[in-house]
Amino acid sequence: MIERNLRKAIRYQVAVTVSFYWRGVDGSLHEAQGVTRNISSDGALIASSHVPLVGEVIEATILLPRVEGQGNGMKLFGKGAVLRAAKRTESDSDSSACEFAVSVPWHRQNKGSGLGSQ
Repeated sequence: MIERNLRKAIRYQVAVTVSFYWRGVDGSLHEAQGVTRNISSDGALIASSHVPLVGEVIEATILLPRVEGQGNGMKLFGKGAVLRAAKRTESDSDSSACEFAVSVPWHRQNKGSGLGSQ
């Protein structure tokens, strides 16, 4: 049997902090942080102790490290839906209890955008 990779974008194993916001089913605004497990041009796998429900829309911000020199790298923003969520195994080394996959087209962040700026 031949195994095919159906993913459209290359995933990069990058562990950086991600801040994200979402509105719960009751309309309340939730804010949390996590760490990316991998990232692609159209999504990410995020480990966090706070996880939105599958289908909920999140807005996320990622600050990438600089490739060369000192200081911050590029800040990315994206809005998209949670595709799946799962509890992490006990063998994982960090303390985040869950991880979730989100479909997010990333772009450079503009000031004042997003649910968190309301």
